[in-house]
Amino acid sequence: MFGWTKGTGAEITREIETAASLTHVYMLDPDDTLQTNGQQLQSEGISYTVLEAIKPLRSDSTAADKRALMLMSYFHRKPESLIPLNQASNEKSSIQWRTELPLCAMPPWEVKWAEAFDKIVLIGNGSEDVHRTEVLRALNGAIVALVEVETFSSDWSSTQADHEDDYLGGTSIPYIQGTGPPPPATSRCVGYALIRGVRASTGVLHILTPVSPVDLKRVRVIVMGEIRLPIQGMLDHRPRARVLGQIAGVDYANVPFLHWNTGLPGTPGSKKLRVRRNLMRKSQMER
Repeated sequence: MFGWTKGTGAEITREIETAASLTHVYMLDPDDTLQTNGQQLQSEGISYTVLEAIKPLRSDSTAADKRALMLMSYFHRKPESLIPLNQASNEKSSIQWRTELPLCAMPPWEVKWAEAFDKIVLIGNGSEDVHRTEVLRALNGAIVALVEVETFSSDWSSTQADHEDDYLGGTSIPYIQGTGPPPPATSRCVGYALIRGVRASTGVLHILTPVSPVDLKRVRVIVMGEIRLPIQGMLDHRPRARVLGQIAGVDYANVPFLHWNTGLPGTPGSKKLRVRRNLMRKSQMER
């Protein structure tokens, strides 16, 4: 119970509590309003417990830094098939990570999109403008959701007639411009994947994912949204690569997607503009 706890928000919360038939409620440092709600819950026979919140650690990391750390942690996670069994309990150990190699040096899965996927879907701002001939450029370096679909509804799975530009390298692309996401009632996201490379001539995607092969077998749809790979995922953290100024054996100057210099002196927009703090909107001026 958190967030909007007054007025309409409190009423909605109470309706949810009634519909859910709660038996136990835990609150972290509740205010007076939540204290009152908790006393009312106790009178209705519901267990109500106040927990002391852990004091946040001081950190200079921003919210964006933490999101980047979360994504990097996910893609460096070991698949369950690579985690050895615990000899004592004969069970899988806890989650493990492999950080000795950067994402650019990990061996990927090679997937033929015409055989592995029934649909490729792009959602998010501007996705409806991506033409069939440009979809592979959009997917290159993208993070996608791996989706298992139980049943394809006739409305969502309807396809258009084949066009000449549906083919690249003689391979059909299962993408229709403007298609919406799969229905939530009949689909499930089993994880995320990084499309590290696209080989259009052979119809192959190079994919990195910690999802196990057992779950990958059920994936027939990939959905690209607005989650982007952090800059840390494009770099090579190995000591030798840093000394040589390379990423996966390629010099910085020749690496695609990354720009390492600030431009020539005098280039428009290459310098930081002077910040003026003495300019205000009319609404900010004291009258």
